[in-house]
Parts: sequence; C-alpha cells; structure tokens
Amino acid sequence: MTRIRTIIGLLSVALAAGVTGALTTDDTAAKTRVIGGDEVPIGMAPSMVSLQSLTRVHFCGGTILSNRWVVTAAQCTRGRTASTINIVAHNNPGTRHIGSVILQHPGFDPITLTNDISMINTTVAIPLNNNIHPAILSPFVYRDGLVVQINGWGMVSKDGVDSESLQRISTRTITNRDCRTRTAGSYDVMETKICTFVAGGRGICYGDEGGGLFYLDELIGIASWHSVCSTDVPNVFELLLPHRLWINSYL
Repeated sequence: MTRIRTIIGLLSVALAAGVTGALTTDDTAAKTRVIGGDEVPIGMAPSMVSLQSLTRVHFCGGTILSNRWVVTAAQCTRGRTASTINIVAHNNPGTRHIGSVILQHPGFDPITLTNDISMINTTVAIPLNNNIHPAILSPFVYRDGLVVQINGWGMVSKDGVDSESLQRISTRTITNRDCRTRTAGSYDVMETKICTFVAGGRGICYGDEGGGLFYLDELIGIASWHSVCSTDVPNVFELLLPHRLWINSYL
C-alpha cells in the first residue's frame, strides 16, 4: 500500500541511508499502495482519509481525530501549506476538505524522523456520521505480539502497480530491539516508535506514510518509514501515546 511523493530533502537522506520510505514533494511521482493487502469496502475504515494535492494526487494517509482535525506524519506536511492539501474521507470520496492550519510537532527532526507527527485543521467541519467518525486514541502502550491493522493507498507490489482502492493488511508488532536488528543501517528505531513485521509479502510502501496503525478499534501509531518497500523488513510507526497531551491540547 503506498504512493510515491512527498518529503523533500529527506529523499536524499533516505537514499544515503538505504531507506526510501520518506516522502518527496513531486506530485507527479509514481503512486503506491499497501503490499499484500485486501480491498477495504466503502463503509469500513470510518476514520481513514487520503491526503491529496489540489490536482487530486494522493501522497499520504491520515486519520480523523475530530470534525476539524486529522493526524498524519510530519514528513507528509513538511514543505507544504495547508491550503494546498485536500483531505478526502475513504467513506465519502466525492467530498474534499481543504486544510486551513498545519501543526507540525515542534520536535520533528526530518533527518532522524523523530516525532514524526503533524495535525491538519480543516477550513470547514467534516460531517460526522455512522460512516465517518474520529478514531479512538489508545490510552495504553502496546509493544510486541499484537495483531494490528494498517490501511493505505500505495503500491500493491514492489514494482509500483497501482490500486485505486484503500487496502488493509493485518500484521504483528515486534520488539524495538528486534526491529533495530532487522532494520540495521536505516533510521534509528527510537522508543517513541513501534514496529510491525510479518513474512509473506505484506507491508507498507510509498504513499502509506501518515496512515493509522490500529489495534482492535484503537489508533496506536502512524506510519513513519519502511526500507525500500521490502516485505522482509519491519515497518516503523510513530507511537501516539507519547504525543497524547500535545494532540489533546488542540482537540
């Protein structure tokens, strides 16, 4: 699941580190999706949104936190202005909401991807109903051994084959120590991250950044980075719990 486009100077850094899971700001770049996922029908994933350019090109995922706020990865908003971001709910693809304010985490480091979290405020309220409603922020710290779900619009295969539908995969969390071993040579796996890994061709890719990591019905993380869309290397997410006070101060 993922699409290529987004983050800026991070591309050169990522290439130097052997990691291509950072975004570029080229909206004409190849699109991507979740690898090894299943299509999510309309009516499911009620908090999932696609972040798109004004030309309707998907570049990142996001999650609804309230009728005015969406959470995503900081790399997804870096170098962009809010008014150039279209927010499109998976369950209402015909309606677009323009961003009005971007709140990038003050501690975000584009080199290390520390504090890789941003919030986008919409110009008008997102209509909430049974099909579109905010995610539940988990109040707990989750680590290894959990079966979790990832949603995203990105590559459905490493060769860049596109899917125009939202994809979902189930995977498992692993310890950060195991994650560091498996991702050696990439970005550092800090304690504010959580990793997932499952063998057999399932994982995130370009364009899945910013999408939510869910345990049951609770949002526990945000897709941050991956190594060359490899299905044999863990995916890394920003944990939400360490940022809960920062998030709630704006909701």
